[in-house]
Amino acid sequence: MKYILLFMIALISLETQAIEKVTFKSAGGVSVTADLHFSHPKSTPVILMFHQAGWSRGEYLEVAPTFNQLGYNCVAVDLRSGNLVNGVRNQTNADAKRLMKPTSYLDAYPDMVAALDFVKSYCDGAPIIVLGSSYSASLSIRLSSEYSSISALILFSPGEYFSSAGKGRDYIQTLAEKVTVPSLIMSSYDEQENVKLIYAKLSSESKIFFYPIDSPGNHGAKALYTKFYDHKLYWERVMSFLAKS
Repeated sequence: MKYILLFMIALISLETQAIEKVTFKSAGGVSVTADLHFSHPKSTPVILMFHQAGWSRGEYLEVAPTFNQLGYNCVAVDLRSGNLVNGVRNQTNADAKRLMKPTSYLDAYPDMVAALDFVKSYCDGAPIIVLGSSYSASLSIRLSSEYSSISALILFSPGEYFSSAGKGRDYIQTLAEKVTVPSLIMSSYDEQENVKLIYAKLSSESKIFFYPIDSPGNHGAKALYTKFYDHKLYWERVMSFLAKS
């Protein structure tokens, strides 16, 4: 079965799928842009996807169809701290700049809250899994610590990225102590020691930490991209986690 699922990844990456773009308001009147990758009824479990630094919702153009085939709807969100990836310009960032709003990592947190509110109302009470990448993985821990509507976390490369914003070296570790939902944490090989500090603080009874041993891996959710030869290692853990959550 494992090999059948891994073969699916290669096939699904070749598929094209209709994407619906939506907007909703965040703090300060900023318009947040998101892509709906929906293949199932709105009541189907949904994966709420946040991108890494300097990027956009385009981070998930390749991987969202695979999650669709695995039985999940996806919402990929532009956060105001970001720019461009895979040919997709971050429109939330553009609107924040138009309104002269700050665009640091922490400034993006209200956009995540707005996205969670949007999904709760749009998806008919469907279970919500949050997927974060790099700085948004860290802020997804904060989101889960403050909102009980999140059913699980899939986090790529969380870290203590907020010292320039005046936060302590254990800011995310302290928030992790309040997280009780099932959590899958992944990183590259070189990131493992720092990520372990956050993983150890999670209060979740069901939690998994993975990093590759015989390959370097990648930073953030791009670890799932088929162009990287060790992407299957990450997909194996994701699919196993979802099957049990």
